[in-house]
Amino acid sequence: MDNSSNPFDDLGQQPEVTGLNARDYLIHQVFKQSAEGAELLRQWKEVLIMTATVKPNSTQMEVGISEGQKLFIRNILLTINKVENDD
Repeated sequence: MDNSSNPFDDLGQQPEVTGLNARDYLIHQVFKQSAEGAELLRQWKEVLIMTATVKPNSTQMEVGISEGQKLFIRNILLTINKVENDD
């Protein structure tokens, strides 16, 4: 995966900080450095793993929404990993 791009970058312009977007550090701070953020991320990961993307009688739209929710969580996890491995 290309570590230079971040799906969250499309939300607006932020200054670069040592090759990482300032938003990357905010995501890390919220979801890794606060107990509440870490708990929320744990719950989201549990849902990500335990919920099937495709269920019987799912429409393409429902599948797309489900995959979009999972992609959102994966992007948070990838951003956290990127910040932790940039040191």
